[in-house]
Amino acid sequence: MLLNLWYYAVHTPVMGKAERVENYEAKARKLGFGKNRDHAVTEHDSWHHSRQDDPKYAALVESMDENIGRVFDALKANRFSNEKLRVTRFAGFSKSDGALRLSTITGDFFSEEEFINWYGAPTNGWIPPNGTVEDPNNYGSGDGYWVYYFETQNGKTFAAGAQIPH
Repeated sequence: MLLNLWYYAVHTPVMGKAERVENYEAKARKLGFGKNRDHAVTEHDSWHHSRQDDPKYAALVESMDENIGRVFDALKANRFSNEKLRVTRFAGFSKSDGALRLSTITGDFFSEEEFINWYGAPTNGWIPPNGTVEDPNNYGSGDGYWVYYFETQNGKTFAAGAQIPH
């Protein structure tokens, strides 16, 4: 079962967990990467890097990868990876006064129908084992948490989510 969730974790401002940034800064020093950007090149009237050597960016990518892994770990731990699944509702949460609070444009969870439309899921909502869905127009923001409520073809329900580092 493959469920492709598009987290909006790798974005600006580029920030990562301090211990991970320190780890990648040490790797950059060891490889001789400095602060000069002589490897930046122009393309289509903008600049981009011909190599990725930003420790903060690397830390952000690692956190996102770890959190996506948590969703798959939950699926495997509950033996849902060989069953059809459907998302019954989902929502983003953001931090406010030290707590996570529902943070959607509607002020409520998004529906199964919205999941089907936005993620390109089959019209009946059931995602087959090894099926994929994606939301190419995700407009989420960082420093939050996305939660998806699932139902399996056998009627089991569970929630899975991941923190979006900022």
